[in-house]
Amino acid sequence: MAGIEQIQTLRMTLSAYNDDTYDAVLPDQGIELSFVDPASYHQPVSDGGQVLYEDETLRLVFQGYLPSSYSEDFSDGDLLFYLENMGDSAVSFSLKNATLNGKEADLSFWCRLPAGTRAVDQIYLYPLEDLGITDPSALQSLTLTFQVTDEDWQVEPLFLGPLKLDPEALDG
Repeated sequence: MAGIEQIQTLRMTLSAYNDDTYDAVLPDQGIELSFVDPASYHQPVSDGGQVLYEDETLRLVFQGYLPSSYSEDFSDGDLLFYLENMGDSAVSFSLKNATLNGKEADLSFWCRLPAGTRAVDQIYLYPLEDLGITDPSALQSLTLTFQVTDEDWQVEPLFLGPLKLDPEALDG
């Protein structure tokens, strides 16, 4: 979904904690694996779509509807989003609320972005069947509000929205 053709670098954090108390057993350890020389390879960025929010550190782009590969049901597809964190610390994006055709929908979304990273992630549309939305033409309006928080919840959350998505992008 992100258009990655070759893995350049893979970064992860290893955490060890007590199952009962969730207290850290060891300090988090960052691990980075490089697969190609960064000086000789440039990863293309697939960041096109409807820009929903952009400032000096964050970017949120609606990339449209991705149909299911195993079913023709509209609610089995996903809404795709490009997210970018150009800041110096990790943030988490989550979906605060969703309104479809004026009705609240039980959609969910969460994506953690370490500093200086980007991702393509999705919102699953399973709850649309409960609202009687079975094809893109039945979706007249789609409004989402996202919440952005810092890693330790030390800064007041940033609310992005309500953001109106272009229903024409759902013709996937």
